[in-house]
Amino acid sequence: MAVAVVVTVVAVLPAPAHAQSMGYVDARRLIEQAPQGQEQNRELEAEFAERNRELKVRFELFKEQEDELEKNRLALSEAELLERAADLREQERKLRRAQREYNEDYARRRSHHLGKLEKLITEVIRDVAKREGLDVVFQQVVYASEDIDLTDTVLEELKKRHQP
Repeated sequence: MAVAVVVTVVAVLPAPAHAQSMGYVDARRLIEQAPQGQEQNRELEAEFAERNRELKVRFELFKEQEDELEKNRLALSEAELLERAADLREQERKLRRAQREYNEDYARRRSHHLGKLEKLITEVIRDVAKREGLDVVFQQVVYASEDIDLTDTVLEELKKRHQP
């Protein structure tokens, strides 16, 4: 019975005065393919490259020391073995903390860059929508016809605005 009431109410609602025009964009594709995003990714990688390299070197050295301890285990006294094992555990703890700090710093910077990129993309989408005379633009849809896909148009506009 409730369904019949809803259908009746919908049937008597006035139709819009004009058909609404709409579009959609694939936001993930815009973020991945926008030249500004690609440039930001290169800058971020360059900014963190040295720190990443240093961490890798430290982990490799730690692994070598760990392997050496395991290899020489029988030749060491119990006191030496315990001391070296404790040193390795302390080194590993420091390495894990350094890795965690690196990951947090990287994620923070990436998030900052992504926020700036999303703001730019939103601005470009609005500009394209106004220029195209659209009433609404969606970023997430289950299905949309290719006829209303604005992603390539927005990407072209982003390329025009890119200043390397």
